[in-house]
Amino acid sequence: MAFNDGKHVMFSYCRKDLKVVSQIYDTLTNANIPVWFDLHGGVKDNLYKSMAEAVENASIVCCFMSPEYQESENCQLELTYAERQRKHIIPCIVADKYEWRPSNWLGLITSRLLYIHFDPHSEQNIDLKANELVQRIKEHSSFPDSIDSHLTNQNLGVLYERGTENCVKHENEGQSRHLVKHSHPSHKHHHPHHHHSHPH
Repeated sequence: MAFNDGKHVMFSYCRKDLKVVSQIYDTLTNANIPVWFDLHGGVKDNLYKSMAEAVENASIVCCFMSPEYQESENCQLELTYAERQRKHIIPCIVADKYEWRPSNWLGLITSRLLYIHFDPHSEQNIDLKANELVQRIKEHSSFPDSIDSHLTNQNLGVLYERGTENCVKHENEGQSRHLVKHSHPSHKHHHPHHHHSHPH
């Protein structure tokens, strides 16, 4: 699978959740989805510049949410910028406690979006949900085999974070025009905040 406009997917995650996110990354790359990943040379000298470019070159931002993600100032900076840039956000919960839900700034950005809930303690669940994420990405992306779709000019980018804040921002390479399929209304949730900026 290749994206028509040369863009990529962007993952936003906390360093603590690197193991589960790396497993999801493998599933996406095996599906030939272009993903930007810090462990593969995505980070440049200037961290904030890399963060900004990662967001700007993304059509879809996959945020991997946990209490540590919510507490990270860098993660907040990154996802808030993604929202202001009107990127399509796919929220994924990777918290240790199943009942945990985002609140505060993170709940505000993601509350009306459809979550994908990963169980970090179950390999089978991670594989299953990672494949669900692949389908969500495809449904919002332009592929040669997408016919009954509606063209939007967005990008996919994966942002991986690391650092003393638990999260550091990185950038994704690989991009795509997104086609939103009319046949899957449950996957077309766009948070209302994605259509106007959110002063922080």
